[in-house]
Amino acid sequence: MAAQAAIFMIMKKETLFTFACIIFVAAFAYFGLPMFTPRIANPSHEPFWSTSLSEQQDLQVFDLTLNASTLQDAIDRFGNRITLTLYETDQGDQVEGYFRETQVGPFVGRMAFTLNADPIHMDEVKEKAEAEKAPMSRHNSYKVPPELANLFKTDTLFSLAFIPTHVVLTPEDVKGRFGEPALIIEETFEGKNTGTQHFLYPEKGVDVSLDQEKRSIIQYISPRFFADKIIAPIQGKN
Repeated sequence: MAAQAAIFMIMKKETLFTFACIIFVAAFAYFGLPMFTPRIANPSHEPFWSTSLSEQQDLQVFDLTLNASTLQDAIDRFGNRITLTLYETDQGDQVEGYFRETQVGPFVGRMAFTLNADPIHMDEVKEKAEAEKAPMSRHNSYKVPPELANLFKTDTLFSLAFIPTHVVLTPEDVKGRFGEPALIIEETFEGKNTGTQHFLYPEKGVDVSLDQEKRSIIQYISPRFFADKIIAPIQGKN
């Protein structure tokens, strides 16, 4: 669910299941070649800092509600140019993906996500798709072929990560948009600081990471998962 001695290109695929997965996908999406503007059925006009919580305390952003809105809902918002991958991890199997290029409000970027995927459908992918060795991992990964992608369109979103590609965010920008963070933590991987700073908003379910090369990722997850899925792996505890 979804990390970051590989915040941008394969740095730490598995510090924690969701966290590592979403960041790896975000990294891959960041370096992907720009694509033409996707067909968007129901675009979001909300900027990336506009968030709220549902009655169930799930994070709402881009007119989507985590753990309630489906992958199809996300396709309607962000376009149909998606890639899905199934990863095996120590914590279990995870389906994640990304929209290569999309627009939210006035901002252009890439959107990565993890799903609450049906185990039966994940088993079907593992039976039919070719296994590959996941980067920086002893586990396998499986690219979900187009003919199996429809299996996951009714699964709900667990987390999202927006990677802006045409703006450079500064700490002042982050604080100006999201407010003063509850915590600012420098990421640790294998006992060493990576130089990536995380501006953490546990009550909102938002983690904004800024690396030394002025790249940023805004990750969204429902607050009840924040300590386990975000803070712990940043501190190298998973």
